[in-house]
Amino acid sequence: MAALAGAAGVACEPASAAHERLVTVERGAYHPAISPDGSTIAVGVLGKIWLLPIEGGEARPLTSGHGWDHHPAWSPDGTRLAWVHDTPAASEIVLHTFASGTSRTLYGRSPAEAVGSGGWGPVYSFGQLAFHPSNGRLYFIDFRSGIWSIVPTASRSIPAQLLPGSGRLGRPGVTELSSFAFSPDGQRIAVERDTTDLWTQLHVGPLDSLGHTEVTTSDRVRRGAVHWAPDGGSLVYLELERGREALAVHPLDGGAVRRLPLGAFNGRALALYPEGNRALLVSGRQLFAVDLTTGSPDSIAFRATLSLPPRAEPDLVITNARLFDGTGAEVVEGATVEVRDGKIFAVTTGPFAGDAPRVIDAGGRFLMPGLVEGHNHVSSPLAFVLGRVPALGVTSLFDAGSYLRETMNLRDAIEQGVLEGPRIYTAGPTIDGPAGRARPLTVAGVADAEDARALVRELARQGVDAVKIYAFLEPEATAAVIAEAHAQGLPAIGDLVSTPWPVALEAGIDGFVHLMDHKWRFVSREQPAAGAARGSDCVWHGVSG
Repeated sequence: MAALAGAAGVACEPASAAHERLVTVERGAYHPAISPDGSTIAVGVLGKIWLLPIEGGEARPLTSGHGWDHHPAWSPDGTRLAWVHDTPAASEIVLHTFASGTSRTLYGRSPAEAVGSGGWGPVYSFGQLAFHPSNGRLYFIDFRSGIWSIVPTASRSIPAQLLPGSGRLGRPGVTELSSFAFSPDGQRIAVERDTTDLWTQLHVGPLDSLGHTEVTTSDRVRRGAVHWAPDGGSLVYLELERGREALAVHPLDGGAVRRLPLGAFNGRALALYPEGNRALLVSGRQLFAVDLTTGSPDSIAFRATLSLPPRAEPDLVITNARLFDGTGAEVVEGATVEVRDGKIFAVTTGPFAGDAPRVIDAGGRFLMPGLVEGHNHVSSPLAFVLGRVPALGVTSLFDAGSYLRETMNLRDAIEQGVLEGPRIYTAGPTIDGPAGRARPLTVAGVADAEDARALVRELARQGVDAVKIYAFLEPEATAAVIAEAHAQGLPAIGDLVSTPWPVALEAGIDGFVHLMDHKWRFVSREQPAAGAARGSDCVWHGVSG
């Protein structure tokens, strides 16, 4: 099961029409949902909802246009599909009726209604959707205040709140990890709630009551993607402990929990087949059918082809510019910059005498390399904010910790031209130790050196550009992360508390994030200890205060 994250490609080819191109991807799945008859998978790819035969193959796009669509949910009879549609103007819950082929908005919220989220940025989107088995209502996670429901058949319906302030569900910024599930008879609900340190437990209780019972133990495990088995006798969910994931089958009659190891964390997601014997697993943004008895996985290969506008010509010339090249040289007046195949070919002065498909007269304006933002935390609610960043001159950014699957999907969408945005370099989730908190952007609880190495190998396999060590990773595990990162050809950076800076430097760390030492004191230029470990000045990468 640990090998569920194989490589997959992205192909681009000219389309038959002169003004479009076809992009085909075989990776990038998120938020899967299986139709009640077991014939069709609804899944997110490149910010759109696609329909896929249950055995895999060619996917058909259900949504299109500008936006980021997520969390599809089938109605109990399979005749309708709901999802969340995010744009710069609003976040909407949309309902599609297959018989008529029409879609309509059930409920929405604008950025003006966003709330602060304690450092995670403004939140106005929604999380998981689920139709109730029998009462006709559609339930959804509101980032701001718990689980709500709406009547999808009404022309205009005001949502009703189910669980006010329901633990982690009331914490903005964590909805990617929040989940709930109804019992097959619709009388009970299983809810994922967090503890003080954001570790999650599952609670089960009546649908109309807050008197829920904790059914998992209060240990340092993150549980999510909860589903109720069709026979009503067990919960199926994902567990993350010490950097490794497992698929758990939890009997509600008090029997032993059966755990199927999946390997190191890679941003997995889960759906259940209607017969209840198999799980549909997203692993490494690919699809697998997993037998819930043996744990045996079968790959479900898919292809999603999207028609996109053509890219800008890779050849151009910019003339009459005041050029600052970032090398320390003086500003060049009247500069001409020739670009071929998307790369700078020549820099001269004076007018351009050759041929080029596009020539831009800068009119004496300032021309400089694109800026690089050294510290960001990328997530899908920021997708449209990122689209405005290049206009400010920021053409690349370093993501110093984020939810792996979201960031990789956004990076793919930007690279393929589905979304506007800067080039993203990412560390994926930060790696934290036993004393760490299970933050949405962190894989915490990693203590064993081999667990640490396995996690780094998996992150490298998923395509991260660096590895980030977080506050409470202990020195032995920190050294293991650094060594494995270097073995994978990746830099390792740290925001350290439990591991002193000199110890990390001795282990070969490549840089630090945040100018504080391991006792949370701000570091001064005169402090010699950090650089002394190597006998030279420390080289800082992406440092921010």
